[in-house]
Amino acid sequence: MGQNPMPSLAIETLNIRLGFVPKRSFFPHPGVLADVAVILASYHVAVYLGSEKRLPHGILSVATAAVVFLTTRWRALFALPLLLAGLNLLIGWAVKPNRKRHLFASVLLLALATGVVGVLRLAQARAWGFRPAEVSPVDRSQEPTTVREAVFAGAIEITQQRGGLGAGFGMFGSPASVTYHYSPLYYHFGINELWRGSADDPSFITDQWWSWYLGEIGLWGMLAYLAFLGGLMWLLVKLLFRQRGGSSLLRGLAGAGVAILIYGIGVGFAGSIVSGPPNSYYAFGLVGMALSIERAL
Repeated sequence: MGQNPMPSLAIETLNIRLGFVPKRSFFPHPGVLADVAVILASYHVAVYLGSEKRLPHGILSVATAAVVFLTTRWRALFALPLLLAGLNLLIGWAVKPNRKRHLFASVLLLALATGVVGVLRLAQARAWGFRPAEVSPVDRSQEPTTVREAVFAGAIEITQQRGGLGAGFGMFGSPASVTYHYSPLYYHFGINELWRGSADDPSFITDQWWSWYLGEIGLWGMLAYLAFLGGLMWLLVKLLFRQRGGSSLLRGLAGAGVAILIYGIGVGFAGSIVSGPPNSYYAFGLVGMALSIERAL
């Protein structure tokens, strides 16, 4: 496999980056911190867009977006502008229905945010001496070459061979499949031979949920879960429009809930924001707070 020339700061956990081991932390890896920062940024932007007192939430929006950038997670860096543009459009329609103006503002926001993210990412890459072509020294002629690719390919093969069903709980892609035992399916697909896919270090097997759900409950089970998440988003959108003249904080919770569920679904190939702790606590906690608070009012 050879040595990976990527600077250690780009791939290692936060204790390596900071130079000390925290006694207790919900953020053992920068990817987890990035997901939580995206949740917080979405909330503050949503409140900012629908509130009269904008300054505090504007400052916090910038601060949390800066945290997303500092984590250097590609999925968060590219997803955040999309989420912010979508929030601007959604909340703009809910609070002051003017579709053309808010559509134009959303497109402009997306273009500006994407440009800023791109420039900052290039500047960071140059500062670290990072070369995209050197990220993976693996021979690309033999696919798949990474754990995520291999697990996803395996999950698709499993559900295809079983008529849309999966291999069963604790058999593929889940924490149980590497914690209580190392599933024999990983040997079958050669995942045990890949970096961070072995029985000694299976960390890249469990940092996603697309492959987990496809591999264990199959296509039909995954579609059922997506329908459940879609139902939650529909409830939040209706709440958002019902609160058109109500609480800006409740609108912020609802808008951020929609954004973070979309984010969780979209990054499921390399993220577990809607399937495992600690970031899922924040995501579903935010959704539950929005729905519960409105019911209590």
